[in-house]
Amino acid sequence: MGEYKFSWKSRKLYVDILASFFFITFGTTLATTWYTYQSNSESLIRVSEDLLTHVSKFSVDKVISYLNQAQLITHLGANIVKEKSPISNENQPLLAFMEGILRSYPYLSSIYIGTEDGKFLQVKSLDGSSTYRTDPSRTLPGGGVASIRFINRENENASEIWEYQDADGKILDHESIPKVMYNHRIRDWYVSVSQSRSPQWSDVYVFSSTKKPGITTGHPLFDSKGTFVGVIAVDIEMGAISEFLNETRISKEYGAFIMTEKEEVIASTNRDQMVKVEGEKVRAININELADKRFILGY
Repeated sequence: MGEYKFSWKSRKLYVDILASFFFITFGTTLATTWYTYQSNSESLIRVSEDLLTHVSKFSVDKVISYLNQAQLITHLGANIVKEKSPISNENQPLLAFMEGILRSYPYLSSIYIGTEDGKFLQVKSLDGSSTYRTDPSRTLPGGGVASIRFINRENENASEIWEYQDADGKILDHESIPKVMYNHRIRDWYVSVSQSRSPQWSDVYVFSSTKKPGITTGHPLFDSKGTFVGVIAVDIEMGAISEFLNETRISKEYGAFIMTEKEEVIASTNRDQMVKVEGEKVRAININELADKRFILGY
């Protein structure tokens, strides 16, 4: 049998084959890994974009649904008021309707009726920090969920009464306002409806009682003869919309906001970035005033 002699030449070929195989394998693996990474990255980006688009559309649709419901409630209320007049804090069927609306639609902060003859009846949701009107340093009794406000201007001496009740409708306390300052007939929400004789939305404004931004929708009231007699309206605090935006956020890094054509932020996942205090005035902030600059960059 002939002796097999190992030569450097055959070794070089062997090494070259192994090296070539290694580099081909490494190159293929690298290319496959890079392709997989690119494909996965592109897929993740597409999924993220689709998810954000879906969340954004869902949020917009939900907000529009809130607004449509609010306007529908005032339309329904206009018919209910005809059946359950007069306007008074002693009209239990009417109060039951107004209280039921706030229970069924918690994003509404208030529902009220103002008439041409000066009567104003309001049912408003309360929170744990609510205080007496005549003494803001005193917190209302625990368990209060709603206030009933009634202003009567029928007589020369106008009167204003506030009643505070619990979830069962029991009156926990009440107070009278010594000097009636509020006149609904000169407020924008009332004037716009009384002049147009049609449903109207207000601009975003800061509610005087809560110092929080919100909007109002009002619907005209007519008597059996078709004469305009007043307005029924509901308030939506934009904080309620902000809570919804927070509920739909997909991560802590995700944020959302809603702004007006004037670039005023009226709802945000960061509720601390919605109003600005300037002396005794409170206003909605501009998009460029947001502390979280990611919102500005995203916009």
